[in-house]
Amino acid sequence: MRDWGQLELPCYTTARGASRVLKRFDVPHMPALATVLLGAPHLPAYAARGDLVSEGAALGVCVGARLLHPGPQGLVALPLSAATACWKI
Repeated sequence: MRDWGQLELPCYTTARGASRVLKRFDVPHMPALATVLLGAPHLPAYAARGDLVSEGAALGVCVGARLLHPGPQGLVALPLSAATACWKI
């Protein structure tokens, strides 16, 4: 079991801040950052409610049969079948 309190998570509130985080960890996109912080991804078929999932370069959360990730105008809801990877939380 992971001790989430020991994980130093990067924080940002803007696209520029997110770009700095990616540069600091030397990764090209958010799913690569998730792999650095959380380990190797699993197939999206194993995603369960609350797990981190990727859809393209975006990260989101599994909410059952759907995933939610941030978009330009708020949250974007997609079918879980759109996920390309998951990280068990």
